[in-house]
Amino acid sequence: MPLLVLLLACAEALRVPAPTLGVDEAEAAWGESLLALVTPAGRVRYEALPAHQGALDAYVASLGEPWPALSDDARDARLINAYNALVLKAVADTGVTRSVQELRRFPYSLIDGASFFAGLRFTLNGETTNLYDLEHDVLRPTLNDARLHAALNCASEGCPPLRRGLYPAEGLDDALNEAAARLIAERARIDGDEAVFSELFDWFEDDFLAEADSLCAWAARFDPSYAALAEAGCPHRLEPYDWSLNDARPPPPLADPPATWSLPAADCPPGMVYLPPGVYTTGMKPPIPYGVVDTTKMAVVDAPERGCEAAIQSTPGASACWVQTDLRDPVVPLHEVTLGGACVERLPFPGGGLYPPDGLTPRDVALMEELLTSGIFGPRRLCTFSELEVAAAGPQQNHRFLTGDVAEPARCAADESVPIGERPGCVSPETGLAEYGAVISQWVVADADFARSACPPGEPCRAAGGRPMLDESGAPSVRYVVAGGTRRAQTRQAPLTPHTWHDHGDPGGQAGCESFGWDDGPAVCADPDPRYRDCATRPNDPDCVELAAAEARYEAWRLGCQGGTMTACLSRGLSALVGDDWLICREPLGPGQGL
Repeated sequence: MPLLVLLLACAEALRVPAPTLGVDEAEAAWGESLLALVTPAGRVRYEALPAHQGALDAYVASLGEPWPALSDDARDARLINAYNALVLKAVADTGVTRSVQELRRFPYSLIDGASFFAGLRFTLNGETTNLYDLEHDVLRPTLNDARLHAALNCASEGCPPLRRGLYPAEGLDDALNEAAARLIAERARIDGDEAVFSELFDWFEDDFLAEADSLCAWAARFDPSYAALAEAGCPHRLEPYDWSLNDARPPPPLADPPATWSLPAADCPPGMVYLPPGVYTTGMKPPIPYGVVDTTKMAVVDAPERGCEAAIQSTPGASACWVQTDLRDPVVPLHEVTLGGACVERLPFPGGGLYPPDGLTPRDVALMEELLTSGIFGPRRLCTFSELEVAAAGPQQNHRFLTGDVAEPARCAADESVPIGERPGCVSPETGLAEYGAVISQWVVADADFARSACPPGEPCRAAGGRPMLDESGAPSVRYVVAGGTRRAQTRQAPLTPHTWHDHGDPGGQAGCESFGWDDGPAVCADPDPRYRDCATRPNDPDCVELAAAEARYEAWRLGCQGGTMTACLSRGLSALVGDDWLICREPLGPGQGL
């Protein structure tokens, strides 16, 4: 008997029931399952796979029937989705737990991975095949597109991350571009004067070089930072492939639940200032108290803060300096706001340690909002602009600056070697809120009262990219803005006050790790919650135990963020939320692929 016939005869057929659904219906159900099974890091919650086995089996069964005539994109998307589903079906049926290479069945056992990729057969489009042949004899010649290697997942940690959902027939080109960008972000890097690629790029080098002069040139199509290496001949090295199962890797808990209730008897979480409900007048009292150093007229912008003293002296009534860049950062005029009551962190997040050296992009802020509103940290959320403005300026006195109506920079040291919380004079005399605007600005949600009054009267009020602040219905068209000023060197934007703002564009346009759009940290608020007061007398009630655990998690997360970067802080919190290790700056997600 010829060897090929022998191998095919010995191949094991996957267990597939008779089709019960049409392919379109089965495909839609499996797409929903993928959203539940795949983590944002592109790993798989295999422990949850049995609950979705019916959807997987129905999809695989429907794929086995002959397909009708399809457009090229519909055919290509179905082939990619079929491969990824059949890999998961093979994992489920064979019971591998550590690696697909652990499957050893004669006569394939002498070659690592052969039992899994060549030794399991199934029916696809009316034909019998296996994973190896599907990839090399069908997918590669049919698509003839190196981006395919960013879309196929082989149930291994070294594979490209698995997409959270199906590849669409409409929009397939964009989806493949997103996959390729993610492949470069997560399976390649630049190390000094050379690139470092996964072995995957070596295995399929011919496919990549059919489209570009070098691996670096191909990578530069999706990440321009590789262009210089491409010009230098693409010096690079390879890293070994990781064949461990791409199982979700839950991080350790942020904190153990506290043994006893130890929170204060108040309606706000610990460390927060209570802002009662009411109608308040807020905004900058005239005249505008800034001497402006206009950097737009400088041939070379070098330490523009040296011009501050002259700018203050030449401006009647000025007591602070504003280094005005080409960005337009409006001063909010006096206006009324209606607040329903809020708790505001007394100190800028994370409340201790040095101020983080980086910040957040609009996409990061959107992820931060998802994290805070998930409930794992109690009733916390991002502050609205009006809440932070009123709390920092004072609900009754509405000071022009954090510390009063006259700027006193000496009370709010801009030196970033001074940890958060160690500027004792840099405090609102009315509310006790401290250090807001002393060093960094804060990301907040643009509420309706703010958006209607964000700019001085008579001036066109537009956000980044010329977007109007209000939509046709009068609601805010901008979700996140940056509140208040900053005294960091060369970026002194209306320092010491909560009455200014700017923004950096929509979250959907940010990859999450690019330099454009970065700015400082979040302003954390919470809704007043009577459980904080009531649970002091009933600590063992289930809702009180749950709330205490949420507070313990938040405190552990907050303390763990001190002295580090906002990027690492956000990654750690999101990992706890999604139950899988997740580095946000190695995963540019596509539209609609959030948590």
